Formats: sequence, C-alpha cells, structure tokens
Amino acid sequence: MDDTPRGKVTDDPKFIRLEIRLTEDTKAMLDYCAEANGYSMAEGIRRGIAMLYQQTIGDETKE
Repeated sequence: MDDTPRGKVTDDPKFIRLEIRLTEDTKAMLDYCAEANGYSMAEGIRRGIAMLYQQTIGDETKE
C-alpha cells in the first residue's frame, strides 16, 4: 500500500470532520457571506467560530 500523503499540503491540517444541520435561511446566509467575501463555506464556518470565541472570551474578561 502506498503511504504517500494525500490532499493539499498545508501548515494547518484539518483532520476533524463535522456534520451539521442548517435551516435553509442559515444556509443562504452562509452562502451569501462566503460568496461576498470570496471564501468557502467551511472557511466561513471557521471564521464564525473564531468570532464567537473572541466574543466569548471578551465577555468573560468584562466580569
């Protein structure tokens, strides 16, 4: 068997795979933002998680 790595070479490999369920409205919002900003849906989700994380840690420091 060939042990050659497959996929895109990156400094930040993404091994974790998630499956999510969205409403049609939420999917439309994600599609719109991804298209308007020139990134994939996956990147949009990652950016959303990062924004939520920053908001959460910011809220914790205000207490």
